Amino acid sequence: MRRLLPIILLVFALALGTWTGWNKQKEPIGPSVRVEFIDVGQGDSILIKTPEGDAILIDAGEKEYGPKVVSHLRKLGVRRLRLVVMSHPHSDHIGGIPDVLNSFKVGGVLDSGYVHGTNTQERVLSIIEKKKIPYHRATQGMVFRFGDDVQLKVLAPGKQHLQGTSSDANNNSVVVQLITGRVKMLFPGDIERDGEGWLIASRQDIESQILKVAHHGASTSTSLEFLRLVKPEYVVISVGAGNEYGHPRKSTLKRLVKDRTGASMYRTDKNGTITIRTDGRRITVEAQNE
Repeated sequence: MRRLLPIILLVFALALGTWTGWNKQKEPIGPSVRVEFIDVGQGDSILIKTPEGDAILIDAGEKEYGPKVVSHLRKLGVRRLRLVVMSHPHSDHIGGIPDVLNSFKVGGVLDSGYVHGTNTQERVLSIIEKKKIPYHRATQGMVFRFGDDVQLKVLAPGKQHLQGTSSDANNNSVVVQLITGRVKMLFPGDIERDGEGWLIASRQDIESQILKVAHHGASTSTSLEFLRLVKPEYVVISVGAGNEYGHPRKSTLKRLVKDRTGASMYRTDKNGTITIRTDGRRITVEAQNE
């Protein structure tokens, strides 16, 4: 019995390790899509890298975060961006875009087309024109394909921009869904209830395992009806620590709690830059601060 005791303890320890999450997430099998939610404080910046090496950037945070985004992309081996998505013209999303456009060769820009009239937006559009970067006004139904098994679908805005909403700039955000194999990721910019309502009424398939929470967790976004249709397994909030807006709001966090949605939550203000990998079946998540 004494000889068997070490073996019994080892088997028990291995089993316990499995139960407690030592092997909770296995590495994806085969080539994988890498998605980085870059910590840019109170703003958004998301990098998508495909197995073939294509790179897509969604937003680049405020102006002061432009150099950080450029440096982060270079560290990951990015030399060219196939597509830059500007979700909407607020500075916490496109402020760092000029640094990106001036640092990389860009195959095309996807924009909401909503005219905000700010100096930030005018500067970005001026650089796009000067560098003769192909410009696309996002419209529902557009599809961008990268390799054999990665596509980026545009779900919003529609042909006509929404008007008279709580924030037209936010509600006309570019909403894209990344699809690879069986895995879907939803990036809804800063849409609020009006934008979510339009998306729901459009009857498009928005179910996605990964959801980038809209508008940094504001109370005006992420309705229960929207969450019921998305059915996320993982939610990511891009938000700055101690921000003046009080994001993410407690009411939003209550709607997102795991007991209600079943989703695991990550936040850039607590977890730093968050990396998600998937081979189209399995999903792994790594956080800079764990």
